[in-house]
Amino acid sequence: MKANKFTLIFISLFLLCNCHLYGQKIDISLAKNFKLNFTVPDFPAFKILGIEPSNLLKPSTTDIISFITSQVQNSGNFVLPSSYSVEASPLLLFNSSNVTLHDFTKRRMLYSIRISVGTSESEVDSATNLGIGMRVGLINKSDLRSNKQYQNKMFSILETRETFKKKKQEEYSRNLPADTAEIDPIALVTFLNTEMEKYDVKYNNKFDSLKKAYEDILWNKEKVDFAIALLGSSPDSLKKVKAMKYSCWLTGGFPLSTWGEMLLGGSYDYLVSSKNYDLFFNSRIYAGINRAKGFIEVQYNYKKNDLPKKLLLNIGAELSLFSGFWINYYAGIEYTIVNSATTNSFVSHFDLRYDVP
Repeated sequence: MKANKFTLIFISLFLLCNCHLYGQKIDISLAKNFKLNFTVPDFPAFKILGIEPSNLLKPSTTDIISFITSQVQNSGNFVLPSSYSVEASPLLLFNSSNVTLHDFTKRRMLYSIRISVGTSESEVDSATNLGIGMRVGLINKSDLRSNKQYQNKMFSILETRETFKKKKQEEYSRNLPADTAEIDPIALVTFLNTEMEKYDVKYNNKFDSLKKAYEDILWNKEKVDFAIALLGSSPDSLKKVKAMKYSCWLTGGFPLSTWGEMLLGGSYDYLVSSKNYDLFFNSRIYAGINRAKGFIEVQYNYKKNDLPKKLLLNIGAELSLFSGFWINYYAGIEYTIVNSATTNSFVSHFDLRYDVP
């Protein structure tokens, strides 16, 4: 019942956040229209749930709202997910239609703050786990909203549109009968709207083509994120939630020519019940293009005292099926080291990710 309840909440949020997308016109003065289709990043609230083997928190550009759902496959069959996570920028979520490019650039650090919430059902005792996280983008050279070269090209396209509009207005005036005393403003607006609707098809296509070109230029540029999260658990829905773990991450992404990206990250977990801690050190290398890329990763997990240390080696891929929708899959070998003895096991992870365009 828990999984079904969270499924309905997740689907409702998904539909609510997409209902505003239809029929909108592109306005390049608004920051929301400079968003690119980059991979949906990992959420702190999702990572702290401990669902996946890798603890790397991938940085990315600021999104209004994004979703991740995991564990959609069981014994080769697709099933209802048992874990969900959502991340949103509070300053953009309820005001994205009014945030101008100038305002976003002026307060970039504040707009990069994102809050995430994640939930899953424990496989051990059916308890409900709840993660709450916060992330801030310290550096981001992949964001169009701070890319002057791109903005100049967009303003050039806008100037071309305004020139076309002015020519059509002059054409309307020239074609009026000679005895016309004055221009009918309603008729002029109707004429211009008809002409601009035809032109805006090409205008929007130019806008989209330029954005897609910049996706492949900027996808692997420098990014650094810092994040913190809290994990709670409750045996009865979300009542009497008990703190289980605190975590923090620092991850940087750096370009490898035009074809790849290197991620270097570290994280710290404090386990409340045992008062022990875990340290994770991650390195991941991507190769490909923005919407289709593979990666290899190495993760070392150091545990306090004589607890088992772990080494994870995996390979995977990220693929965008269409704008805003991503799949993420990886598989590998996890080595558990106890004193001088080493054992290994196969691990894998698959999730679906979506962010509102």
